Amino acid sequence: MQRIKFTIAALANLDTPEDNKTCEYGDTEIKPLHCRVRPSGHKSLSVYMRPKGSPRSVRVTISDFDKNTKMPKVRAAANELVSQMQQGINPIEAERAAKEAAVLAEKKAEAESMTLQRALDMYTHEDRIATGKNDSEDAIKQNTADGYKSHIEKHLDDWLNMQLRDINPKMVRDRHTRIKKKVPVAANNVMRTLRAVYNYASEETEDANGVPTLPPNPVRKMKRKWVKETRRSNFVKPTMLKDWWKSTEKIAGTRKGTRRDDVPIYKGDGALARDYLQFVILTGLRRREASSLLWKNVDLKGKTATILDTKNKDNLELPLSDYVLEILERRNKKDNYVFPIVEVKKFLAWVRDDSGVEFTIHDLRRSFITYAEALDIGLLTIKAMVNHRIATNDVTGGYARITVERMREPMQRITDYVLGYAGVKTDNVVAIG
Repeated sequence: MQRIKFTIAALANLDTPEDNKTCEYGDTEIKPLHCRVRPSGHKSLSVYMRPKGSPRSVRVTISDFDKNTKMPKVRAAANELVSQMQQGINPIEAERAAKEAAVLAEKKAEAESMTLQRALDMYTHEDRIATGKNDSEDAIKQNTADGYKSHIEKHLDDWLNMQLRDINPKMVRDRHTRIKKKVPVAANNVMRTLRAVYNYASEETEDANGVPTLPPNPVRKMKRKWVKETRRSNFVKPTMLKDWWKSTEKIAGTRKGTRRDDVPIYKGDGALARDYLQFVILTGLRRREASSLLWKNVDLKGKTATILDTKNKDNLELPLSDYVLEILERRNKKDNYVFPIVEVKKFLAWVRDDSGVEFTIHDLRRSFITYAEALDIGLLTIKAMVNHRIATNDVTGGYARITVERMREPMQRITDYVLGYAGVKTDNVVAIG
């Protein structure tokens, strides 16, 4: 390696390499001070030497070189780097450690000042909301975000400006007891929400080694304090289907008014309400899966519908039975959504009152699954139709792939079963009873 005394003039006159290789020159005064000249003509100044006690040399760039370079500053920086390495300090590692320390300090400061409101805002931030396009693994659905906000703002509103680290297990137990006395069904959900939000904030403020800077989650000791929950088992029994179905048809009907015009029985889009309810009980879809179905994902010719916005984030392609196809064919196709529903409470209440059948939208999904089991349809097929994942320890289920065509015949059987008990006569169905 050629050595020259590094001056502005000497460095400026260094030729650009002709063999397309980088050339390196050493300073005659500070031996570890080097100048690299690349084929592009770009020049950079650096110190290249082995720190004391280190097995290999390291290169620390000081600056690029041009006519405005201040050589006294370069030499001062080079001497400082040489001094550090002679003491056994690796400047690159020292800089990395300094950056990590700065990040840790920032994380600790953030954790110190982290309020419940700030943690909730982070958890429900719009960047985390699933859109169906390139969603991250920790993406959440909009209704999940809305539910979490509602839980905390209704029941923990006086904690919103409190720092997370100040929320302790006793406070959690006491608040859970207080909520339980007023709204038992909400007590567990509120604390599950707090646990999830706290865990997310804790992960976001971990240090470089993944060590939490927040205290342990205060909800962790709630295991024996939860309100005992029983799994809902309500469904529309076959003997109720005739009354229920008649009410869904009636809601779309009219009655004679005082004038010549017919007056709607239901003050809303009764046809939409009827079609939506019948569609859900005949497909087993979740409430939002049905209401978010887009026309562009419906193939009337191929008799399939693809649901993208599912709970487990797996797309679901369903075959359409004959009657479900009729429901879709009578829908208005000018809207992007098949069922452009904003609120279901009013028409649910109307059908409940008229039919005498107590049910929720999820009860219709549960009914679909119950009918499928009554027809001895295989468990794997039922799971596929309602988009339930196969358990990871189910080896056989892990190999099974239930295609849309494999589901077509079972789907039609369930439709025929429902229509039969509902007293609906079609070419394929004979009314029961």
